Amino acid sequence: MYCDCLVTLDLISSKIRIKHENFTDEDVRVLQRALKNLNYLWTQVGLSFTPKIYGVLAHAADQVELLGGIGDMLKDDLEHLHQVSKKITD
Repeated sequence: MYCDCLVTLDLISSKIRIKHENFTDEDVRVLQRALKNLNYLWTQVGLSFTPKIYGVLAHAADQVELLGGIGDMLKDDLEHLHQVSKKITD
Protein backbone atom coordinates (compact mmCIF):
# COMPACT_ATOMS: atom_id res chain seq x y z
CA MET A 1 0.00 0.00 0.00
CA TYR A 2 2.94 2.35 0.58
CA CYS A 3 3.91 1.89 -3.05
CA ASP A 4 0.34 2.73 -4.09
CA CYS A 5 0.52 5.89 -1.95
CA LEU A 6 3.70 6.98 -3.71
CA VAL A 7 2.34 6.23 -7.19
CA THR A 8 -0.83 8.17 -6.38
CA LEU A 9 1.19 11.09 -5.00
CA ASP A 10 3.20 11.11 -8.22
CA LEU A 11 0.01 11.23 -10.30
CA ILE A 12 -1.39 14.04 -8.16
CA SER A 13 1.87 15.96 -8.45
CA SER A 14 1.88 15.61 -12.23
CA LYS A 15 -1.68 16.92 -12.49
CA ILE A 16 -1.04 19.83 -10.11
CA ARG A 17 2.03 20.85 -12.13
CA ILE A 18 0.03 21.31 -15.36
CA LYS A 19 0.37 24.93 -16.36
CA HIS A 20 -2.44 27.47 -16.42
CA GLU A 21 -4.99 26.90 -19.19
CA ASN A 22 -3.47 23.55 -20.24
CA PHE A 23 -5.63 21.77 -17.65
CA THR A 24 -8.50 19.77 -19.18
CA ASP A 25 -11.77 18.47 -17.75
CA GLU A 26 -10.26 14.97 -17.88
CA ASP A 27 -7.30 16.19 -15.80
CA VAL A 28 -9.79 17.46 -13.19
CA ARG A 29 -11.55 14.08 -13.08
CA VAL A 30 -8.27 12.16 -12.81
CA LEU A 31 -7.02 14.50 -10.07
CA GLN A 32 -10.25 14.18 -8.08
CA ARG A 33 -10.14 10.35 -8.30
CA ALA A 34 -6.45 10.30 -7.34
CA LEU A 35 -7.11 12.54 -4.32
CA LYS A 36 -9.92 10.26 -3.11
CA ASN A 37 -7.66 7.26 -3.64
CA LEU A 38 -4.82 8.90 -1.73
CA ASN A 39 -7.12 9.78 1.16
CA TYR A 40 -8.23 6.14 1.35
CA LEU A 41 -4.69 4.72 1.06
CA TRP A 42 -3.26 7.23 3.55
CA THR A 43 -5.88 6.21 6.09
CA GLN A 44 -5.39 2.48 5.46
CA VAL A 45 -1.64 2.57 6.09
CA GLY A 46 -2.12 4.75 9.18
CA LEU A 47 -0.08 7.75 8.10
CA SER A 48 -0.72 11.04 9.87
CA PHE A 49 -2.41 13.85 7.98
CA THR A 50 0.19 16.61 8.03
CA PRO A 51 -0.89 20.14 7.08
CA LYS A 52 0.62 19.71 3.60
CA ILE A 53 -1.21 16.44 2.91
CA TYR A 54 -4.42 17.88 4.32
CA GLY A 55 -3.99 20.97 2.13
CA VAL A 56 -3.50 18.88 -0.98
CA LEU A 57 -6.45 16.61 -0.21
CA ALA A 58 -8.79 19.41 0.80
CA HIS A 59 -7.89 22.17 -1.64
CA ALA A 60 -5.80 21.06 -4.62
CA ALA A 61 -8.59 20.01 -6.97
CA ASP A 62 -10.69 23.11 -6.28
CA GLN A 63 -7.78 25.48 -6.77
CA VAL A 64 -6.55 23.81 -9.94
CA GLU A 65 -10.05 23.73 -11.40
CA LEU A 66 -10.85 27.32 -10.38
CA LEU A 67 -7.60 28.68 -11.81
CA GLY A 68 -7.43 26.36 -14.82
CA GLY A 69 -4.10 24.88 -13.74
CA ILE A 70 -1.50 26.10 -11.28
CA GLY A 71 1.70 24.53 -12.58
CA ASP A 72 3.12 27.91 -13.48
CA MET A 73 2.35 29.21 -9.98
CA LEU A 74 4.31 26.63 -8.03
CA LYS A 75 7.55 26.79 -6.09
CA ASP A 76 9.70 29.17 -8.17
CA ASP A 77 6.86 31.61 -8.82
CA LEU A 78 5.67 31.45 -5.23
CA GLU A 79 9.20 31.96 -3.94
CA HIS A 80 9.52 35.02 -6.16
CA LEU A 81 6.21 36.41 -4.87
CA HIS A 82 7.35 35.77 -1.32
CA GLN A 83 10.57 37.71 -1.93
CA VAL A 84 8.67 40.60 -3.51
CA SER A 85 6.15 40.77 -0.66
CA LYS A 86 9.00 40.62 1.89
CA LYS A 87 10.65 43.64 0.23
CA ILE A 88 7.37 45.54 0.41
CA THR A 89 6.84 44.81 4.11
CA ASP A 90 10.45 45.45 5.17
